[in-house]
Amino acid sequence: MPLFLNSEDRKPAPEAPKVNIRAAIIVGLIGWMAALLFLLFVEPAQTASKETWWPLTCIIGIGLGLVALFFERDR
Repeated sequence: MPLFLNSEDRKPAPEAPKVNIRAAIIVGLIGWMAALLFLLFVEPAQTASKETWWPLTCIIGIGLGLVALFFERDR
């Protein structure tokens, strides 16, 4: 079996599946918001201690999700 194939010997690439990327981004945003609400209201002792990176991770995830929604809108 050869390591490299000529371009004539290769099969054509499969077509990319149709995905609703906006719905996937919104589901991710809801997950990050739920995690942030959990940390702030259910586990306040965790956020009051020295472990401040937990809520910051959620905030960054929400921010990146909003950026993704902005760029997805332009597609």
